[in-house]
Amino acid sequence: MLLLFSVSMWEKHPIIAYGPPLEGRFPQGRSYLVAARTDAVECGLRELSLHKHTRFDIVVAFWFSPDRDFLVSCGHGKVAGATTKQTWIHSRLQNGDVLVTTDGFDEGDPSGLYKTKRVVKVRLAKLIAAHRKRLDTQVDMVLPFEESTGDEAALNIQRERAERLIEKGRARWVDDEETLWRYTISGSTHVCLGWFGQLWAGMTQWWRV
Repeated sequence: MLLLFSVSMWEKHPIIAYGPPLEGRFPQGRSYLVAARTDAVECGLRELSLHKHTRFDIVVAFWFSPDRDFLVSCGHGKVAGATTKQTWIHSRLQNGDVLVTTDGFDEGDPSGLYKTKRVVKVRLAKLIAAHRKRLDTQVDMVLPFEESTGDEAALNIQRERAERLIEKGRARWVDDEETLWRYTISGSTHVCLGWFGQLWAGMTQWWRV
């Protein structure tokens, strides 16, 4: 817990986390992304764009659903020499919440913006199926994405999340341009407390972890 708290307090989070679109072939050396692309095609996802993370050796693929009722972001790469891979599916709701379904664990969301369900270590097709079931219960609440690209949509969601964290006193801007933020003591404490919820999510899906 002390290590998690310290890292949360120390780490800077960029609002603009992705570089310009990558040109050329799909990165074949990143099998997680390759498998996701196969599922994305079969599920009818559109408007693929690839981007390099601005701080880490991570390539992120974005897709919109055909109706633009959800955005898929799928990343694979390395952070501090360790391999990392995770997919998030986002949907905006009229009440201001963002419905999120993901296949892994992360720092959580002390802002309260995300309503997250974790379906760990499954292929993208199964993750999409789980997210669609959640959308079926919110069918009149979903707001289609209007951004022109997936990275723009992701940026807008990240900025909204940062602003909500700061409003609650759980984060602060690091720079005057408001492009970097960092957790406060309150925010880092909530990150640590949220770890127990993720631990429970893993325990209830022990056969996948």
